[in-house]
Amino acid sequence: MLLTTLKYRFWEHTSYEPTAVLDVILRQCQDKAWKEFIVIGFLELLPSFLRSLRPEYDGDIMAYVDDDKTLTYFSTRKSIYTFLLASQRVYASHAVLHPTAVKVLYTIVREAYGVPQASTTTAKDGDLPGDHTVEIVASKHTYWWPYPTPEKLDDDARNSSCFASEWMEHLFNTLKTSPLLQLVDAASATITLVLQKHLYLIRDALIGGFDVPGLLRSTWLLDNLCSWKDVEKIPLTVHAALFECIGVTAHLCHVVPDSAHLRAFQDRLVPYLTVMTHEIADKGLFNVLKTPVVAQHMTMCLISTHPTIRANIKTYDMCGLPS
Repeated sequence: MLLTTLKYRFWEHTSYEPTAVLDVILRQCQDKAWKEFIVIGFLELLPSFLRSLRPEYDGDIMAYVDDDKTLTYFSTRKSIYTFLLASQRVYASHAVLHPTAVKVLYTIVREAYGVPQASTTTAKDGDLPGDHTVEIVASKHTYWWPYPTPEKLDDDARNSSCFASEWMEHLFNTLKTSPLLQLVDAASATITLVLQKHLYLIRDALIGGFDVPGLLRSTWLLDNLCSWKDVEKIPLTVHAALFECIGVTAHLCHVVPDSAHLRAFQDRLVPYLTVMTHEIADKGLFNVLKTPVVAQHMTMCLISTHPTIRANIKTYDMCGLPS
């Protein structure tokens, strides 16, 4: 409660060093003598603990790259990711602790992208969320994202704490293989958020005329989702995020028609849309496009200038699907 409420101010009222506190927490998380509910309590402490270490700076964030508080945050994040990504081995024989560790990992990823731990989606599956707002993503917001920027070679502390390929692969594998609905839901919410954040960054960067080295391109997660053939296993919220990518990039092509970033991004989306067209128009797969959370993006998809995307969207229209 104190960590969640006070955040970075918590450390102004204690003499403990974050590194020592983390060491205690991680040791307790692996202590086999504890009952499960105690270990769960320690695991669920990790998101608030990490969030409390994130400094809140004014002005240019890059001026604080070598600040002790910044370095402490990233070194702590690195240790926590290392532990949680190995949770399948650590909790190999625990049916409760492993799913808890996975959900904690996904919570930490979402918080790094700026979503509070307590935020929840109350909309029914396929419905529009009741509290959706248009979000602006500026370059300064991306500094805490767990996604590396290779061009900034002088920021090793940040980049080495990201583990982007590892947690993205973890999310994708959960979606593909997990029999636990709670984990699939957590993975779906995290994937949707990550896709949207990177999409909004591209949108606002292109419209605002600024560049964020290493971030204005497709991600491992998007590439693998779009090349996945088993589209019937993709949750509705992820379908919605992918169609939002199609719609927003279609709109942006009319604003900045010469953008290489947009052309490359749209090319990444083609395999997904092609498989969806085949499954829906030719094989009669349940029409996800009739769900409000997906249908809301179809109007913008129709204005796409990408020849393959435009042809597929027209096929949907010919089938009498919403537009």
